[in-house]
Amino acid sequence: MRASIHPKIVLGFMCSSVTVALILACACSTGPEPREVPVPASPLPTPTPRALEFPADHSSHAAETEWWYYSGHLTSDADSEYGFHLALFRTGGDDPERTFERIQASVIDLDTGQHWQWTRDGVAGPVGSNAPDGVPLDVSVGESSVRIGNGGSHVLRSSAGTDSVSFDLSLAPSEGMMLHDAIGWLAFPLGSSYYYTFPRMRVSGTLEVPTRGREVVQGEAWYDHQWGDFVVLGWPSGWYWTGLNFHDGTSLMVSEVRDVDGGRFRLFGTYIGRDGNQRELTGATDAIEIEHLEYWTSPETDAEYPVASRVKIGTLGLDFELRPAIKEQEALAMVGSDAVASYWEGSVSAVESGTGRVIGRGYLELAGYVKPDPLSWRMERP
Repeated sequence: MRASIHPKIVLGFMCSSVTVALILACACSTGPEPREVPVPASPLPTPTPRALEFPADHSSHAAETEWWYYSGHLTSDADSEYGFHLALFRTGGDDPERTFERIQASVIDLDTGQHWQWTRDGVAGPVGSNAPDGVPLDVSVGESSVRIGNGGSHVLRSSAGTDSVSFDLSLAPSEGMMLHDAIGWLAFPLGSSYYYTFPRMRVSGTLEVPTRGREVVQGEAWYDHQWGDFVVLGWPSGWYWTGLNFHDGTSLMVSEVRDVDGGRFRLFGTYIGRDGNQRELTGATDAIEIEHLEYWTSPETDAEYPVASRVKIGTLGLDFELRPAIKEQEALAMVGSDAVASYWEGSVSAVESGTGRVIGRGYLELAGYVKPDPLSWRMERP
């Protein structure tokens, strides 16, 4: 969801943070008179959400905030194990002065614990302008790209550049779609969002890391797409989100969204059973509990992330711990010189409480945990 919400995340609150940065720059200026900074209108919930249509809704929309999110696990022909994520963010709707695109990606070598992450930014054109006829999405930002074909296939290409870390992955069309909140539309603290997921897309392609070179890989990926007229402000708002594929063939999304004051806005989830049927989950009705067990403090941003947690869902009989592959899986994202848009995006295992048996794996996203730098013009001076 994102995820720095969203992730799923980050670009939504980037627009707000950039606006704040401009205002501060004007407030601190000793030169010309401060100029007026344009502020987008407050987002409003969509009063009558429409039914989603595919493949059309894989494409870009004239929305304030939108993201396409992929995460998954891969095995090479040499039995090397990897995790990866790629997120394409777009903000600004159709306003040419505010449209912006960002691709963030990461790779983790699950055998050695090495982690690489990178970001590429670019100015977006009009909605759908860079997609050929009949192709829902075709976006390139630097050497990273996302292409979604009319038949439901996805191609992800991304490179960290000088670190010799890259991947070129094809995702096959998939069934078993999640429409969150039953119809794929839900409310956020500041606006509303369409949101759907394909939790089990088959992946094949190549992946390269410095220690192993280029390898042929295959595996499984989680795909989220979320868009709407909502704004993500960052700390203390944000969310705790996880997408998990269990070894028994079931899939689960759970998210705790925080309000603008840091309190709980909602706790909800979506579950697909072995029969393929979807079930909507709510915190109170389904007895969802999240207990944080361990925190990790980032040396880059000083954010305290709850990287290990115990999750219970009473009506499903689930009781497991989420354990990170490694703790250092932060995705750094800057707004000017401030890392407020950073978030934690990491590979996790689901370990059954009591038995210690690994019952699944997925990704955990922690958004809105980085406190913004102090406002210099409000700091006490000697």
